[in-house]
Amino acid sequence: MAQPINIDFTGVDKTPFGDARVRVVKVEQKVSSAGNPMLSVQLKIVEAAEDADFVDRTIFDTWMLATAAVFRTKNALKAFFGNVPDGPHSFDAESLIGAEAMAQLEIEEGSGEYAGTKRSRVRRYWAAA
Repeated sequence: MAQPINIDFTGVDKTPFGDARVRVVKVEQKVSSAGNPMLSVQLKIVEAAEDADFVDRTIFDTWMLATAAVFRTKNALKAFFGNVPDGPHSFDAESLIGAEAMAQLEIEEGSGEYAGTKRSRVRRYWAAA
């Protein structure tokens, strides 16, 4: 006889929101659908102001390396690295692994194949104390 599978779905329907301390756990260089270079960033919530059930949840973000949205990437890098110079800059994306910052999360409605779902979106980052 097969063994029963036990699983706890407590809190899985909650979409993280509010202020949270996040840690970078994975970074990949990719190209956007429009052909622009970007970083695909995977974050883990390590502290959550709104709900302890959000801790250990994964958040995905995209940081553009070109285009008008590069200002958002600069703000994220400032939060994780500290000072980021104006002008051309280079860094090792792997050096972000393990870095922590604060993030303001908001709930976003899914679209396309994800219509009817909700996900957390990072509205902004700032340095963790």
